[in-house]
Order: sequence, then C-alpha cells, then structure tokens
Amino acid sequence: MVLTKFEDWSIKHRAWIAIGSLILVMIIAYLDTVTGLYLELTIFYLIPIFLTTWYMQPKAGAFLAGLVSVTWLISDFYAGAGVFGWGPVYWNGIIRFCFFLVVVFLLARIKSDNIQLSNLARTDPLTGLSNRRAFYEAATQEIEICRRSGNVFSLAYMDVDNFKNVNDRLGHHAGDDLLRLIAATLSHHIRSVDVVARLGGDEFVVLLPNTDSKVAHTAVMKLWDSLNESVMEKNFPVTFSIGVMSFVRPPQSLDTMLEKVDELMYSVKKEGKNKVVFEG
Repeated sequence: MVLTKFEDWSIKHRAWIAIGSLILVMIIAYLDTVTGLYLELTIFYLIPIFLTTWYMQPKAGAFLAGLVSVTWLISDFYAGAGVFGWGPVYWNGIIRFCFFLVVVFLLARIKSDNIQLSNLARTDPLTGLSNRRAFYEAATQEIEICRRSGNVFSLAYMDVDNFKNVNDRLGHHAGDDLLRLIAATLSHHIRSVDVVARLGGDEFVVLLPNTDSKVAHTAVMKLWDSLNESVMEKNFPVTFSIGVMSFVRPPQSLDTMLEKVDELMYSVKKEGKNKVVFEG
C-alpha cells in the first residue's frame, strides 16, 4: 500500500513534532514576557499550533491551543497586564483560546479534505482499487528499491476474457458488477504489502513486492483459481488471461516493464485464453 504524504508519518516523527512544538511555545512565551505588552506575538504562537494540528491530530492541536492560552495568560501576568484589572486579561485569554480552536478546526478540515482529494485522485471510482496513477507511483517506488537493494519483485498483468460479451448480452450494469466482483476477490486474496490496481477497462495488475518467481507462481495461481470460482458462482461467462514476470534486476523503465508483461499476457490471449504464463 502506498501512503499519502499526509499519512506517512512514523511515531518518531510525531514525537519530534510534539517536542518541537512545546519548545517553541516556551521560547515564544519567554520572548512575550521579556518584551512586555508592546510587541504582539500572536502569529508566532500559531506556528506550533499549526505543526501539531497538521502533522499529528486535531485533539493534540486543541490541547496545545489551551496550553498556549494559559502560557500567554501567565506571560501577561508577569508583563503587568493586570494593572488595569484582571477582568480584561481573562477575557482576552478566552478570546485567544477560542481563536486558536477555530484555527485548529479549519486546519483539520483542510487536511481532511486534502487527504480525501488525494485518495480520490489515486482510486478507481468503480472498483475502489488503486488507479493507474497510484499503481505507477507504487511500481516506480518498487523499481527504485530493486535498484538500490537488489530486492526481487513480481508483476501480474490480467485481462478478463470475453468481457465485451457480458456488456453486450447482460448490459453495462452487469459488466460493472463483474468488475467490482473481480476487485473484491483480488483485494481479499492479496497481502497488505501488495498493490492491486485497475488500469482501465477490464485490465488489472497486481504488484508483488519482495516476491520471487516461485512465490509469485503460488500466489498468482491461487488468485486465478479464486477469480474463476467467484465468477462461476455468479454465473458470469468469463475467464482470465494472466501474464506474470519476476524481476531480479530492475527494468529500464516503468513503461518497459509494463510493455513486457502486457505482451506476455497477450500471448495467452493468442493461445486460447484462460491461462497463466510465467517468465523470469
């Protein structure tokens, strides 16, 4: 699975963000106390709130907003803000806290919308699988890993035999149901590290990281059997032609890799369909 840039943050990274934000709050509070009431430092308090909300969780941002408001109140106390009475000081503190909460809410909403849009841009709307763009990202990453560390990986390219007949005889709605069934079957029988994608029409690919030819043979044959069982249960008159290649050395390019596996799959179509061919 390929994570988005908003999700790919380890616990270690989040811990550093939390520590850095707390240090920033202390530094800004110190400067706020030293400079007194003459300099406005609101915008600087927003920096740790932004970092915590964006890279951690909204709850952490809300907590920091409360901490910043209390810290700012203490700074005002030492700066002598209470000389005109503490009522306005407390009122200002409440207003600041509410303002920071609004900022946290807006940032959380923007982040959520960005993640949703990113996922939509990388997801096939009909099947819910990864689309061509997401597959290209994952495959490019796997080629780089192979190039750096020598890890072998495999790629299966699949085409649905006689899919056009389903659309012509049963209608496009049935064709859509068939594609969703295939997607569900593939998703159910792959590992969490594998990537299954619909490239368009009735063509699917399964990327198998750190998988040699022997393991790929076992895995893809199980997929093929499961697919045939699924469509037979639903009385869909289709079969599957699959080409599988294992790459011990990284291919020259992503396009070259796809072209080779695509040709392997079409060799199955020419030889009568409903078969899996392995190479590499």
